[in-house]
Amino acid sequence: MKPLNFTRTVFIDRSFGGHRLLTLLSKTGFDVHGHKEFFVDDEDDHIWIPDIAARGWIIFTSDERISRDPINVKAVLESKAQVIITSDNNRLPEVWGAAFTVGRLRLDELLDVNPGPVYIKLTSATGGHVHQTKRHITHPLASIPSDPPALETTNSANAFFADFIKLR
Repeated sequence: MKPLNFTRTVFIDRSFGGHRLLTLLSKTGFDVHGHKEFFVDDEDDHIWIPDIAARGWIIFTSDERISRDPINVKAVLESKAQVIITSDNNRLPEVWGAAFTVGRLRLDELLDVNPGPVYIKLTSATGGHVHQTKRHITHPLASIPSDPPALETTNSANAFFADFIKLR
C-alpha cells in the first residue's frame, strides 16, 4: 500500500524517540527509515544530514537545532537536504504521523518546487485543515450579530437560503 501521491523516502531522525512514528508511517504505506538503522544515537547532525540527502531522502525531525545551529545549517545547505521540521516536540508521535499523512499532498508540492536545500514547517493544528464555511447560509439564526447593519446582511443571507430551498 502506497499513500496517494507520495513516493518519497522519509528519514525520521532520533528526535522522535522510539519506533512509534516509524511504525505508524510504515503501516500507513510510507517508505520510511529511522535514525537507528544507519547511525549511532549520538551521531552529530552535520555527519548524517549529507548522507541522507545524498540518498535523495527527505528528513523528518522535531529538532529545531537542524535549522538554527550554524554547522547543521551549513550541512543542509551544502548537501541540498530537504528537511521537514515539526512546530514543536511536545506531542505524541501519533499526532505527527497524522499531520504528516494529512499534509502529504501539500508537502509533496512544496518538496517538488523546492528541490533543496529547504526547510518546511509542519504543524499539528487542524485549523488549517478543517474549517466551517458558509455558516451564515447553513445556520442563519446563529450568526445574527447585534448591530443593525450586519442584521441586514443576515437578512440577505436568510433570503438567499430561502430562495435556495425553493429551488430544490
